[in-house]
Amino acid sequence: MRRPLGSRLLRFIFILPFRLPGNQRFFGRKSRAFPLIQPRKIWPGDAQNGDRLTKGHFRFLGQQVNMALSTWYPIEVGRDWLKNLHSFNWLDDLRASDAPQAQVSARALTLHWIEDHRRYRAKSWDVPTLATRLTQWMMNFDFLSSSADPTLQRILLRSTTQQYRYLARLVLGPIVGRDVMGGALVGALKALILVGYCLPGSGQTITRALNLLEQTLDAQIYADGSHIERCPATQMRLLLDILDIRSAMTTAGSPPPVWINTALKQMAGFLRLLQHGDGGLGKFQGEPLLTPARIREALERADGGANALAPSGGESGFYRLRAGRSLLLVDGGQALPMAGRQQG
Repeated sequence: MRRPLGSRLLRFIFILPFRLPGNQRFFGRKSRAFPLIQPRKIWPGDAQNGDRLTKGHFRFLGQQVNMALSTWYPIEVGRDWLKNLHSFNWLDDLRASDAPQAQVSARALTLHWIEDHRRYRAKSWDVPTLATRLTQWMMNFDFLSSSADPTLQRILLRSTTQQYRYLARLVLGPIVGRDVMGGALVGALKALILVGYCLPGSGQTITRALNLLEQTLDAQIYADGSHIERCPATQMRLLLDILDIRSAMTTAGSPPPVWINTALKQMAGFLRLLQHGDGGLGKFQGEPLLTPARIREALERADGGANALAPSGGESGFYRLRAGRSLLLVDGGQALPMAGRQQG
């Protein structure tokens, strides 16, 4: 759906400074060598995939590209493949690898990306991809920069500052209601909060992002703890995002507000409603992201292992039926209208 002319003009004005040659000179001209905090990595990556990445073999959505022989925009892949590449989620896998080249590869790829993206590019600066990339860079800063020249560290923080300001303009600006919605909005706010604690002068942005996050969770999470999109995989992703936010606030010495813990407990209760006997999640409208063991760990972090189930058949319309050793998970709710999926 084409945006109204006014919205497109406003977006163009917002983006224009980031399109100009040499715009990085305005970001972090006196950049620090280290972020203010080092957010803690909670979830480890896949070491086996990390070993493959050191050889340049990037595989997403069943399609593999040798990045040693390719650019950041291989012509043979689709948009979703590119989003996986430019999100830098694969940094976790490189970090988990024991291969001697893992850190060298991670550092070289990150610096190459920065050199190739001094200005805005539509295919790699969309909000979800950008938000994930910034979060990954800061949560892996110690891995990327340990024993590195301070110049490299400042380059990384300068690019982070540039992209962070762009993200704040879009997410907290007047076009947020049109451009960033649903679960993607929570991920973007996570980046503004978590990365904000790493960068000096971000206090006001953090406060605004936290206020918007509270409003967003209130609009998107039903009383039974279910998410408005009615997808367990999406809800699991949001739970992990909020856990990362709480961890970053604790590291920064900023006590998380009560509503964050309340949201975590509500969401964990609903996810337990949809757990199979082995601890895995029911596969409704999307594949679960984590193994049963990792899901149990996340739920314990969310509510201390309270094991409280959301009410069966609540606002979500999901039912949990048990008889003896048999367990049945049923989706008896109504699909959310497409227009409604864009709210919140």
